[in-house]
Amino acid sequence: MGDRLEVSYALPEPPPGQPPATALVVHLNSPDDALPPRAQAIPIAAPAGEVSPPVRLDPSKRYQVTVSAGNEVGGGPTARATV
Repeated sequence: MGDRLEVSYALPEPPPGQPPATALVVHLNSPDDALPPRAQAIPIAAPAGEVSPPVRLDPSKRYQVTVSAGNEVGGGPTARATV
């Protein structure tokens, strides 16, 4: 991981009649600092790939990451992790 967050994703096929996801929203929070949680919307063009939000991480801190997929209609799948 180092000082950069890299998110690998693979999204399921959208329900019939729904458009595919066009962005991932990455929420990042550290319980080890007083900074507020950060959120970054990152455009995507494919149902699978990797993104790296433009944020530097402190390797000595823990982070909680929540990633949601969305499109112009609304939200989609969500995943959570602690790193």
